[in-house]
Amino acid sequence: MKLSEILKSVTVPKSQFNKFGKFHYSTRDDMLSVIKPLLSANGLRLNETEEVVCIGTRYYIKSTASIFENGEVIAQSVGFAREPETKKGMDESQLTGTATTYARKTALCGLFSITGDEQDPDQMNSKDSKEELNPKHPKWKGAQEAIYNGECTIEQIKSKYELSDTNTTLLCLELEQVDAER
Repeated sequence: MKLSEILKSVTVPKSQFNKFGKFHYSTRDDMLSVIKPLLSANGLRLNETEEVVCIGTRYYIKSTASIFENGEVIAQSVGFAREPETKKGMDESQLTGTATTYARKTALCGLFSITGDEQDPDQMNSKDSKEELNPKHPKWKGAQEAIYNGECTIEQIKSKYELSDTNTTLLCLELEQVDAER
């Protein structure tokens, strides 16, 4: 599985620093500088698309990040961001650009299971959030084995851990590969 190996090896350093919030982060460009060479080396292609959607009374930028192999979508993730009504010092086109960049970054994070060792500033106030299970998590293999051996289901894993749609798909693909090898 090309994609599963890429997902295991993607590590994006948080080399940027926000002085106001006092946290490190990575930009979309930081992510792409790691992701694009891995995809290219494996014959895969990344495509990002955006559209404006209205939810309730607010407009959001919806970004879809897709990985293609031989012209077929093999994985996909969506990110949303809305423009603030106003932001001091920015004109309307800058507001849209900022929201678009954030939506794209969110979609890439979901698609490539990009997390960091440091707490995500967008989740700092969420005390009840579940631990995210991804291919880099030490319990990933154990979860696979427990599912494969019939000790639990993917639904039970999801009730214990935060598991993105991309990681759920990856877990299923890896289980199929283990089954084929046994």
